[in-house]
Amino acid sequence: MNLRLARREALLLLCVVGFACTPRPAPAPPPPPAATSYSEEALPAPENARVEIIDLQEIPEPETQRVRIAGTLINYGKRSTNEVSVKVRAVDENNNVVASIYGVPSTQQIPPGGSATFAAWFDDMPQVRRYHVEALVR
Repeated sequence: MNLRLARREALLLLCVVGFACTPRPAPAPPPPPAATSYSEEALPAPENARVEIIDLQEIPEPETQRVRIAGTLINYGKRSTNEVSVKVRAVDENNNVVASIYGVPSTQQIPPGGSATFAAWFDDMPQVRRYHVEALVR
């Protein structure tokens, strides 16, 4: 009987050890993150200054042997200008720049709908065929 009891105890011990040694199931993976919802937001168009040059004139000044390039800047934009520069280039018949200078605007701040004048002076050079004027605004 002792042998039978010993076998039962051994079998019971094997079952307990076997149960304790079996790997536990892996934990369930975490749920996926919630979906992020994106929506498009309509932004207003930037309100910038938009300056155009009108009334461009080439005025010879024979007494000083110079040429004055003058015109008017008009701000058609929705914002005032903070800084205006006017670059004037003297160009020959082959479209080569012969001389370049920055014109002097009457003001740096042109409100929307406002205007300013500018002028630039060049030595009178016979090879110059035209002048190219560009307004740069910040």
